[in-house]
Amino acid sequence: MFIFLVEMKNKTLIFLIFLYFFMLYKNAMGGKKFFLKLSLAFFLFTNAWAQDAQFSQFYSTSVYNNPAFVGGGFYSRLVLHQRLQWPKLDAKYLTTYASYDKYFPDYQSGVGVYFFHDVQGSNDVRSTEFALQYAYQLHINKKYSLRTGYQVSMVSRYQDYADVTFLNQYDEDGFIQGSTNDLPSGDRVFYADLSFGGILYSDELWAGLGIHHLNTPNQSLLDTHSPLPMKWSFMLGYRIPLKGTGSKGMNYSGSTQAEISIRPIVHYKFQGKADQLDAGVYFQYDHLITGIWYRGIPTKRENANQNNESMIFMIGWKKFKAMELRYSYDLTLSKLRAANTGGAHEISLAFLIHKAFNNKPMKRLPCPSHHVIKDYNFL
Repeated sequence: MFIFLVEMKNKTLIFLIFLYFFMLYKNAMGGKKFFLKLSLAFFLFTNAWAQDAQFSQFYSTSVYNNPAFVGGGFYSRLVLHQRLQWPKLDAKYLTTYASYDKYFPDYQSGVGVYFFHDVQGSNDVRSTEFALQYAYQLHINKKYSLRTGYQVSMVSRYQDYADVTFLNQYDEDGFIQGSTNDLPSGDRVFYADLSFGGILYSDELWAGLGIHHLNTPNQSLLDTHSPLPMKWSFMLGYRIPLKGTGSKGMNYSGSTQAEISIRPIVHYKFQGKADQLDAGVYFQYDHLITGIWYRGIPTKRENANQNNESMIFMIGWKKFKAMELRYSYDLTLSKLRAANTGGAHEISLAFLIHKAFNNKPMKRLPCPSHHVIKDYNFL
């Protein structure tokens, strides 16, 4: 299905995805058709055509990938996240991310904010983003629920020309010391950005779609037009509970056994002419969380080379009602491994704040970072 969608024109693709979500819950909408109209408005006003920074721990930064995850754990959550890519190269990337989201049960809504700062190279290119997010939850039936999310953000991008050299600074003898008159006219750009997301899920299955840069903002530092391409992100996963031991309070299924489960996951995204696939599995044994997944598209070749990017290994510890700590390492598989890049490191720290919601049962997202113990006395 995804291959078919990628080949469609942008407006047709947007319409088909909206129609897909509409068919899933049209019979359960009742008086909530306002949100259908809001989704349609977000979908139909834009054409799609720089790439975004990425996180290997895409469920630790779930609201960055899809605003529909906001409030999805039915608690308040503060996330602090850091990524260092290719630390042994001058062209390294340092990305800092922080988010906060909260669920409001009386309105079946989640509200969130996040801050994002990315530095490329030796502080030459910097991007900063501040986003406001909102998500609404619809209960289709006893088995399925649907969340839709909306995001508006302000972005700043900055280019430092201090270490940039130009052609008129070279002659037949090499580099000429001194300044140049070829400096571009601008070094910073600001723009607004709009995004949308949706997640359909049951107790075991989830499928999500995130669409960023709906308005394809102009990101050029010069007096030219350089639209930022829309980014499409698809998430799919399934929770498989395993037999557990121990007594740690009620788990997801309502038993008194510790949480023991595996979750196969797939994350595919594309932006402009670039695309990427992550596929792997999470394993949870009570408080311990581990994961391994592959990044690349093995069926795709670039200059006769297979598109293998990295293997990602993750380990974490989750203390219920308190915090969650995770670390991951990207082992480079591409041709860059010959350059001894140092791979990529990510560390994520989440603080969870639970609150009772009048013992009202709610269907929880079964995906990593949102799956919590099912005890309605301390959500």
